[in-house]
Amino acid sequence: MVRNLVEKGERVGVLKVRLFRPFSVDQLLDVLPTSTRVITVLDRTKEPGSSGEPLLQEPTASGER
Repeated sequence: MVRNLVEKGERVGVLKVRLFRPFSVDQLLDVLPTSTRVITVLDRTKEPGSSGEPLLQEPTASGER
């Protein structure tokens, strides 16, 4: 999917997080291009009743930088 978008000229990419605890905002920011404006988190974990999935909660709980 991402390859198809890139071939069409879209400026998109994928960052696969393999291990996210302990979460490091600095390491995340190091691998993102400086041109990054939007991040979308896709997580396959479903926790009923939670306010968000674990991979979304970690970066948002770390605060904005």
